[in-house]
Formats: sequence, C-alpha cells, structure tokens
Amino acid sequence: MRNHIENYTGRGWHLLPLRPNEKKPMLPDWVNACSADMAVVMGWLQRSPQMNLGAACGVKSGFFVVDVDKKADGLKTYGRVQTSPNRFPPTLMQRTAGGGLHLLYRTSEDFSPGNRKLDKLGLTGIEARGQGGQIVVAPSAVDGVPYAWDGSSKIVAARRAAIETINRGFDKFVIGAAQYQNDVHLLGRAADHRRIA
Repeated sequence: MRNHIENYTGRGWHLLPLRPNEKKPMLPDWVNACSADMAVVMGWLQRSPQMNLGAACGVKSGFFVVDVDKKADGLKTYGRVQTSPNRFPPTLMQRTAGGGLHLLYRTSEDFSPGNRKLDKLGLTGIEARGQGGQIVVAPSAVDGVPYAWDGSSKIVAARRAAIETINRGFDKFVIGAAQYQNDVHLLGRAADHRRIA
C-alpha cells in the first residue's frame, strides 16, 4: 500500500481513506479532507491498516473518470463504442472489483465534469465521475477481489468539448471522437508518463 500511496501523491492525486472491504469514505467531509500529502495519508493507514484507498476526482487530482459498470451492461456499451468512430481514446485504465472499468482522463485546472449517468447520451451503464466524486484505487479490494491497473500508464487529456458535452447532457458523447486521429497531439499534451505501482 505504501508504494501505491507514494506513487499517487507524487502525481498530485488527492487521496482519502475508505472503509475496509468497501467503497464508502471513512471521513464525513472527505471532499475537503482528502489529501495529496503522503504523511497525512500514511497517518490514516497507520490508524486503519485494513482501509481501502480512494482518489478524489476533479480539479484537485487533475482527472475525471469514465466509469463502466459491468452490472448495468456498461461493458456491452463500451464494446459498442470502441468499434465506432467515437471510441474512447487509450488512457490509464483500472479494472474494478466488480468487473468494470475506470478510464481516467486529464482535465484542466479549473474545469471538470460533474457526476452523472450517461444513459441519456446513449451510454447505458456508463457514468462520469468528476468534481465531487471519488473512485476506489488499487491495491484496494472489495469482497476479496482487488482493483488493478491495466494497460497504458498515461492519462490523456480530454478535449474541453467532451467535458462540456457531459455537463450539458447533449445527445452525443465524445472524447476525442472522430477527430481523435487528428488531435492525438492535443490529447497527449498533458499525458502523465509516470508508472503506476
């Protein structure tokens, strides 16, 4: 756990303690109490060695998450999207304990999507987790199943138009979309190349 905490805080991610074997925060005011200070996070770990670990989404940590929920048929939707021109660009991805996916995308210092289901955009079983949201991160586990990073260690930058689409709830959801091949230099502009523990 210590290596993961060091890696995450080194990236500037704001972390929070979660209840052991759960996704629920241990701190009532976690939105304000989450921290990128390794000493603070290690203090939580010392007081609760079995805790799970969460990361705050949004401007504090510099990323938002496309959360693909297997139980809600999100993987089917994800598979369909990935065969279309509007596919999600490759980025840092985490496999969840429930068999779903977390896709992390870089956001700007002052602009992040909120937290909302994207069913109205035709993306059944997929949610955006941004400002005011959090995700469980490895090496946490729920029901004995660990979260694990998979694939690229880079977080690519989402185009602002994609974030605005999420926030407005328009009928089209695009991160990179059809212009991805032409805009790859923009998507990679803020990529984080550090390795995940």
